[in-house]
Amino acid sequence: MWKVGLVGTGFWSEKHLQAWSRIPNVHITALCNRSRDKLLAKAAKYGVPEDQLYDSIERMLADADIHVVDIVTGADTHLDFVRKAAAAGKHIMCQKPFAPSIAEAEEIVKISDAAGVRLMVTENWRWLQPFQVIKRVLNSGELGKVNLIRLSIRIITRPEWHRVPGFRSHFFAICLSSYFTKWVYIGLIPGGIFSACLNGYTRKLRESVLILLAKTVESLCLVMMTFMVFWI
Repeated sequence: MWKVGLVGTGFWSEKHLQAWSRIPNVHITALCNRSRDKLLAKAAKYGVPEDQLYDSIERMLADADIHVVDIVTGADTHLDFVRKAAAAGKHIMCQKPFAPSIAEAEEIVKISDAAGVRLMVTENWRWLQPFQVIKRVLNSGELGKVNLIRLSIRIITRPEWHRVPGFRSHFFAICLSSYFTKWVYIGLIPGGIFSACLNGYTRKLRESVLILLAKTVESLCLVMMTFMVFWI
């Protein structure tokens, strides 16, 4: 039985807790959050006793009988939390974005390797069948040297989402970050680039900046496509 302690009972924790609760031989043992109200709400929903609720990761690691720490907090906390969880000998799930910089991302990996614990970034789309097939085909060498991949995806949004202030800019940032994540997974761009860039365009960017970024990326892609067609 794998016992899980989750840190951060905000919005995304609901997805994590739903998933953990459906996996055989997994028990949601402890929860950690600074907000007592959020902590109690999740505990009541998922059957976590009050004596297994913690207001700091230090207390949870010291007192809770857990094997895995699921970190569902902001990227700026990840290095510190991973360092503490790894030092306690716990396996680690870490919510994306992984880190605010390449240096911190590399440090997180080094810390986990040195402690001999498993570390995984929570990127659920990598397990979807289309990306599994793409990865398998690329690894097989069947296509030879791949110079260009075009990926099209359609995401359906709900009408009420568009009434949320800032939705368009934030949704665009999420979509763009998802593309980068997939490219990292199938090996088209280094993971470090993804780690360094992600926070830069998903945090407090205005819609005008995002549109400019999109146009810039589009232009660069066209230049790269032209180069590949005529020179490679």
